[in-house]
This record gives sequence, structure tokens and C-alpha cells, in this order.
Amino acid sequence: MLIELGAIIVISSLYSIGNILQSKGLKGKKIKFSNLLNLLKNKYLLLGILSAIIAGIILVISIKNIDISVFQSGMNLVLVITAILDWKFLNYKIGKKEILGMLMIIVGVIFIVA
Repeated sequence: MLIELGAIIVISSLYSIGNILQSKGLKGKKIKFSNLLNLLKNKYLLLGILSAIIAGIILVISIKNIDISVFQSGMNLVLVITAILDWKFLNYKIGKKEILGMLMIIVGVIFIVA
């Protein structure tokens, strides 16, 4: 149980960090095919992509050892971690509804994984 939860938290965190870094790297940028090579020079975007790749590798390794229904349910933590990181680093506003939703996700994950 602890190993499952730990794997889920690590993967969710890496995906969330990747989301935040990619969002920061793309902020204010126009995305065009002709501009793609210039975008790949952006350190935040590259670190975000790398974080997502590492999360994907850990996911593939973990999915062999964790029941898929438990694993997929636990991956909802990505929503919670991303919202918290958005609030902390990108000044996203979190209201009472969001906080209630995040608490419900956390409780649900605990019930499913435990």
C-alpha cells in the first residue's frame, strides 16, 4: 500500500511539475509550426517535457506492479498537485469550491489505495 501510494504521488508530482514548467515556458508565446525550434530552446519548456517523460517511464514501470484501477484512481492527485503549484507559482486563484474538490479527491484516493 505505501509503495503504491508513493509511486502515485511521485508520478503525479512529476506530471504536475511538468505541466507548470510547460505552462510557464509557453506563457505569452505564439505556437506555430515554424516557431517550433525556437520554442525548444526554452529551458522551462524543456524541463517540463523532461519531467513528463520521467513520469511516464516511472508510470510504465509501476503499472506492472500496481492494480490498474487503483493506479488510475490515484492519478487524480495530478489535479490537486497541479492546482496547488498553479496557485503557488502562477498566481492561480483557488476558491472554496476548488479546495472542497481537492479534499474530496485526496479522501477518495486514500480510500481507494488503502
